[in-house]
Amino acid sequence: MKAPSDGLLLVLFLVALGVTVTSTLVTLHNGGYLGGNFLTGAAVTTAGGEANLTVNAVTSITNQNFTINFGSGYVNASCNFCSMDSNKTFINYFGNGSNTSSLEDGRTCCVSFTEVSSGFLLENTGNTNLSVGYRCTGNCTHSLYIGGNLAPSMGGLEIKVTSNFARRQYGETGGTDSAESCLGGGTLYGPQNTNGWNITNTSANGGALNGAGLGDGVYVVLGSVGHWLCGNSSVYPLAADNSRDAAVIDINVTIPVDALGTGVRTSFNITFNATSSA
Repeated sequence: MKAPSDGLLLVLFLVALGVTVTSTLVTLHNGGYLGGNFLTGAAVTTAGGEANLTVNAVTSITNQNFTINFGSGYVNASCNFCSMDSNKTFINYFGNGSNTSSLEDGRTCCVSFTEVSSGFLLENTGNTNLSVGYRCTGNCTHSLYIGGNLAPSMGGLEIKVTSNFARRQYGETGGTDSAESCLGGGTLYGPQNTNGWNITNTSANGGALNGAGLGDGVYVVLGSVGHWLCGNSSVYPLAADNSRDAAVIDINVTIPVDALGTGVRTSFNITFNATSSA
């Protein structure tokens, strides 16, 4: 068979080239690449979102034991005084000068009075750190509440504050504290004490008190004006943490044998106030 001539090969080459160029132009046109419609990049879009939440500051303190009721009774004639505490303690002051104290029993001098085992249970039930104070209305002094003649060293009507980690009184929200509460530090409560609950003698609502500011578990005479119990108007040591947010306010009452028996109930009311920076 005779081989194709060079001229024929050239013609075939030119025909193939023309077909290729034509096919390419058709493809570009159909794809929108001609006529000024070249795509210079992929389309880009964005979308945004925002999630909002505000935790409100709640300043709240709760008294989980509203009433301390010593009931009714009288002082044994063989005694000079009888004393009762809201932590189950009775103290007998006998006429011969001897004194005895006992938990739960041994109330020889306090005849028929009710045994009380629970004080006022204060708890920070908000979500901010607090300072705590109190004010008293009603018969807030011994002479008004009971009357009779006290010995020179007797307060007669007193309060003390104790961290519930030490006091272990039932009734807290979320369980009894497992750590000390109201830890401030520094000289917050005066030179005698550096932290803990106090009936403070510095920054006090009603001025200085004998024995005040010595720490928790110390009795101080009840005052109608009131005092700080934890912190003050600018420092807030009572944390909102459930493990260290509570304390017990106990009441101690001393009844002289010469207190006038009226048969009428006497009372006072304490208002506990919570302050925070919120």
